[in-house]
Amino acid sequence: MVNSKIARRYSTALLEEADRQSLTDVIVKDAAVVIKAINDSRELQLFFQSPVIDKDKKLSIVTEIFKGKINQLSFSLISLMVSRKREAETKNVFEDFLELRDERNGIAKAEVVTAVELTEEEKKDIKLKIDHYSKLNSLPTFKVDKSVIGGFKIKIKDTILDASIKRQLELLLKKFKEGGVSLN
Repeated sequence: MVNSKIARRYSTALLEEADRQSLTDVIVKDAAVVIKAINDSRELQLFFQSPVIDKDKKLSIVTEIFKGKINQLSFSLISLMVSRKREAETKNVFEDFLELRDERNGIAKAEVVTAVELTEEEKKDIKLKIDHYSKLNSLPTFKVDKSVIGGFKIKIKDTILDASIKRQLELLLKKFKEGGVSLN
């Protein structure tokens, strides 16, 4: 989840304009291209963060990288952000755009972490439980992490449901240290 007010303003404007021009699905694809490009290139990450590169040079490089590879609306947004010295927020804006679109469509992304690989039936059951809990249509991703020991952890936006044995043991240890548990 993106916490930047700057990113939220730009992403909201982008979603509204994409809807107005009936380009939302195209901009979703552009967002994936831009996010992947930034994630895959340390140089591009540093480029967007650098305050020493002047905006004309940045506009030239952004044009070289993205012009013709993404829709004009997405390209114009990146150019506008560079001209306003907000380019460091580029990735956040496109990530937030995807979140806003999902929220509007009633979709919640959820990350489920378990100690062992789940069967397809168990995955379906967990998805139904997440749907019921969030009152949204969830798109869960499943990961295995042996440190969970048993149980599961589910992250939906900024909410974490931790029902792992590891967490239960941490809570029990905390109670012991605070003197809240007696072994009589």
